Amino acid sequence: MNYLLRATFPSSNLITKATNAKGDEVSLSTYSKRFYFTVDSTYISTIELLENQSQILELVITAFDKVVYVCLVPLEDRSSMPAISALELRPFAVGMYPRVDSGMLKLSITTYFLTVARLNFGGDMQLRYPVDKYDRIWAPAKIPSGEKQFSSRTNVSRVHVPLNAEIDIPDEVMSTAWVATQMENNVTFEVNLTGVRAMRAVPSFYFSLLFYDMLETANNPRFVNAYLDDDREERIFEDEIDNYRSLQVYSRGWAFTTNAPTFKIRANGTSPNPGLINAAEFYGEFDAVVWRTFRYDASTLKSLSESAPSLLDTAGDPCLPVPWAWVVCSIETPPRVTQINITSRGVGGNLPPYFGHFGLDRLTILDLSNNSFRGRVPSLPNVMTLTAMNLGGNELEGELPGFPPLAFQNLERLDLSRNSFSGAIPTEIEKLKNLQNMDLSSNRLTGDLTFDLDKLSSLQYL
Repeated sequence: MNYLLRATFPSSNLITKATNAKGDEVSLSTYSKRFYFTVDSTYISTIELLENQSQILELVITAFDKVVYVCLVPLEDRSSMPAISALELRPFAVGMYPRVDSGMLKLSITTYFLTVARLNFGGDMQLRYPVDKYDRIWAPAKIPSGEKQFSSRTNVSRVHVPLNAEIDIPDEVMSTAWVATQMENNVTFEVNLTGVRAMRAVPSFYFSLLFYDMLETANNPRFVNAYLDDDREERIFEDEIDNYRSLQVYSRGWAFTTNAPTFKIRANGTSPNPGLINAAEFYGEFDAVVWRTFRYDASTLKSLSESAPSLLDTAGDPCLPVPWAWVVCSIETPPRVTQINITSRGVGGNLPPYFGHFGLDRLTILDLSNNSFRGRVPSLPNVMTLTAMNLGGNELEGELPGFPPLAFQNLERLDLSRNSFSGAIPTEIEKLKNLQNMDLSSNRLTGDLTFDLDKLSSLQYL
């Protein structure tokens, strides 16, 4: 499903103080006002807060899941302080803006639209909700001073545009138009692409030209041509418009060669009425990243972090657009979790009973040391890539976990010290051929040492 997503960012002079991790109030005057803005895994733009001026960034996106993650990401050196004033997410009707949900998700490819302009020709004020039920903002287009080729026209009685699921434009928008004053005249307008290209790389554009004969000349229909006067005058379309239907002419993947393309609308040679245009929309179009962290890895991390959510960064996706502070991820698609490091974070609770059963089969380091985890350690049958496991300094109890040789064939470092494990040391430890360091001290282990130390040929520290 497609959504309108609108983010409003404050002016920098409104951001004066904040609270750091220790709870102390700090001045933001030394912080950079630049940060990254992402939706799910897709980089959208680098935001720079301006003095005395707020900013609005608007997108048409596709939701890939029941949740959409919007992330404000500090610069790499952590010198910036992200800030946002408002965030809006509004669903479109099915079928609207078809490019972004055109069935290409099966190929893991789709596009987002970044709003460039939404123009209401002939209008004299900005229109939005409740006039537009999706709260799209329609800006009144201004006729240049001294223009004689065309003029603004308005239908004195509110017209009713027949419903079209793919268009769904408010009647108020289609009740006004720019109309040529003579048959041979052009209705001309220009679109400024400088701003959107400054936000991010935009390889192509989606634009929609909207026509409806609100002047009710159905007995004498209009035949109009639309031209793009880019490097050359190129005809985009030729068609009849009337007051029985609205007409949308749209183009996908259009690569403009200038930052100020000019459009011309005029009647063709057989039309008894001059050309007109009611409205237009322009969007920058770019590929979206549909991947998220491998779902079983993500669900396992979520269950682990539920022990102390306030102590761990668990916002958004674990790996994208940037990994959580306690996670390291691979660069494959989709990304996989390769390291978990929650040492000395004050985290407690029981380990999830199926931890390591689903997902985490790319994990190389598991460090949960010096926390307050308690209860038993679940079996870890799918951690063949694990090289280091440190659960020391917790409140874990019961028998030591099993160490099936196939699952732990690459384990080099094992630390289960300073817990309350009891019972015997399992014999299967002797089959961990790559084990170099093992610390089981400060527990309540009992019984004979039944495993053969000589078989631990790589062991250097016990």
